[in-house]
Amino acid sequence: MKFIRKCKLFYLYDMKMEYKLLLSHLTLSVLAILLLTTLLYTNSAGILERKLLNSAEATSEKIILSLENIIQKYDNMTYSFSMMETVTDIYSHPGPDYDYSSIRKDRTDFENAMFSCIPVQIRNSVPDCDIRVYFQDSFPYFNNASRYFTYSSIEEEDWFKRVYSTYRQNRSSFFILSSQELSGEKSEDTPYMSIARVMPDKNYYPSPLAILRLDFPESYLNEAINPNNFDNALTFLVSDETNRLVSLSSASTESLYRELTLSRPVPDSDTLDSWHRYRLDGTDYFVIRQTLPSYPLTLITMLPSKSLLSEYYLHRNFTFLIGGILLVFCLFLSTVLAKTMSGRIIRLTSRMKQVKKGELISLPSSIIQGKDEIGELTSTYNYMIHAMEDLIEKEYLLGQETKNAELKILQAQINPHFLYNTLDMIQWFAEEGMLSQIEESVSSLATFYRLSLSNGKEFISLREEMEHVRSYIRLQKLRFPDTFLYEEELDEGLLDYLLPKTTLQPLVENAITHGLQESKRIPGHLLIKIEKEEGKNIRISILDDGAGMKNPPRTTPNGGTSRENSGHGFGIPNVSSRLTLLYGPGYGVVFEQNIPEGTIAIVRIPIPESV
Repeated sequence: MKFIRKCKLFYLYDMKMEYKLLLSHLTLSVLAILLLTTLLYTNSAGILERKLLNSAEATSEKIILSLENIIQKYDNMTYSFSMMETVTDIYSHPGPDYDYSSIRKDRTDFENAMFSCIPVQIRNSVPDCDIRVYFQDSFPYFNNASRYFTYSSIEEEDWFKRVYSTYRQNRSSFFILSSQELSGEKSEDTPYMSIARVMPDKNYYPSPLAILRLDFPESYLNEAINPNNFDNALTFLVSDETNRLVSLSSASTESLYRELTLSRPVPDSDTLDSWHRYRLDGTDYFVIRQTLPSYPLTLITMLPSKSLLSEYYLHRNFTFLIGGILLVFCLFLSTVLAKTMSGRIIRLTSRMKQVKKGELISLPSSIIQGKDEIGELTSTYNYMIHAMEDLIEKEYLLGQETKNAELKILQAQINPHFLYNTLDMIQWFAEEGMLSQIEESVSSLATFYRLSLSNGKEFISLREEMEHVRSYIRLQKLRFPDTFLYEEELDEGLLDYLLPKTTLQPLVENAITHGLQESKRIPGHLLIKIEKEEGKNIRISILDDGAGMKNPPRTTPNGGTSRENSGHGFGIPNVSSRLTLLYGPGYGVVFEQNIPEGTIAIVRIPIPESV
């Protein structure tokens, strides 16, 4: 227990002051918001479920009322037509003397009467609406297999058998026919349904004179029962007489209706009495059945439980949003208070971290407020920064003077080293009596020192440095004829950049003396390449295929090179040290193994940014 308490104390000690203040301010606010959100989440689901089911039931009742009006409209129209005296009089005309002119007149009167009961505007409101009339076989005069048909042409159809038999049994004269009952008649892809009206014979009721059928697309009634104000709600209109689907809001849900007819409701005491819960195809549904008052039809409404609770989820998310806004507001207010209390400490700590990185930045005078302990710390910090800046400036000036002196000493070491080697070579020519070689050597040596002195300039162009190297190579070829071949691969666009003079000659001397001359291969090869690297560097490579370097100079901490019994003299370390002093770490001389034999000396210098 003590160990746990100790760990908690260490954790609090390590926590920043701003976070401690935020934690203390936010604890009560967060607890209150979480408690309120939990209560709303657990108690509002049932209330909203009942509210939404009542709303869905009211919507279904409106759909039933709308269906009643639609069907009543067609019921009244077909009834008024079937009872018109003009129509019944026409049926009494057939006889042996019924000629063609009488048939044409009666057909015209019949259609005028029919269309007077079914107005044009109503027929046009339903696309592809069609009217058909079926007569007894004793009245064949209107039969044209287009609008007028005889009973014998449809006596095998299921719908005709049902209409005819039902009328004879109970004198029902109005029928709603589903697309399933009419599936064998039309070949069109569009499903359709019909309203049928039996036209009775006033003299002998058991035998109807004709049957009027009004056909219209099934989608017309499907749209009428679609509950647009409920997402994912499904509706089915079922005939009580045949238990067949008359209409449905979505054609893809017919299989779901079949599963419903074979299922039993799930016991649910919380659901309203008029609603029942079913589990169909792995999904819970709320189902209600409502019967049309005037017609043998039942409307079945199904609501997926997930869709039913979408409004609840919206309400819950709104509650969470309000809670989140309150939480953000509390966080903002707590942050302002915490920063007001701890702002000066945070600024002082931040500047101290910058001092660790080498950035000496004092605090503005506007931040130094108050005479408390924090104000004293801030004033002392600024005093320390100003004192350190003065000390660093003095050290920098002293370092610049030391650096210039070191450069001059290093360059003075290089020139005597080369002069010694060259005079040794000329002495050897003199001993051998090689006068023409002595003359060429002296000329090349004069060119070499003319470029080496360069009128006192410390920096010369790469073009002049290459001429300096060529004069040295001519001297070496005079001393060791036919021992090596020399090549150049130069980027002409880089030859006007400057570098410290006498940079490349010691490296070329090293390649010839300790590489090519110690190799058994004759002639050897010497190659100088000048190219631009990625970024802003110039790469100068001196390649030889000589004996290679058994103990290559290694890079020192200051970017120069050191040697241990390598026998390469002090020219190479001096060159690398000069470049590192001038350009900084990352620049100087490095060595790599040439493949298959030999050494590569690589010099890197930066391209000036102003170029």
